[in-house]
Amino acid sequence: MNRRANCLNRIRSDFKAMLPGLVLCALFLAFSSAVFGKVCPVRLLLGIPCPACGMTRAAVFLITGDLSGSLKANPFLLPLIASLPIYIWEHYWKNRRARLFSGYIAVLILFMVLFYLYRMAVYFPNEEPMVYELDNLFHDLRQLAARLSTK
Repeated sequence: MNRRANCLNRIRSDFKAMLPGLVLCALFLAFSSAVFGKVCPVRLLLGIPCPACGMTRAAVFLITGDLSGSLKANPFLLPLIASLPIYIWEHYWKNRRARLFSGYIAVLILFMVLFYLYRMAVYFPNEEPMVYELDNLFHDLRQLAARLSTK
């Protein structure tokens, strides 16, 4: 079999392996959005933004052609998109473990966390997307516990 056929077989195999997880994620996102009006589990549970906060907004801005809006919402979307060719080249074309991709993602996550800490220090809790939302499950549980303890 030639290299192209091997690549296509690996892609099909990986897609089949990921399909259940993708379906569960889609169901969670649809349910969470419909019931709670939020898709981020961290915001839903704690009411605070996570390091990936603004990524969906950044993607929407990018799709609609607003590059500066995308970078302002979350500047890590573009480097994340840039990682896809690295992964495809290593994993599918070269048929090897994606070590370069893994290193790239590790560095990207480190910078995302550092940028998150910076945004939390400078903008939290008053500037979107770095806001605290009272409508979260942890807050609701604390209020319920307080009410139960006073009875």
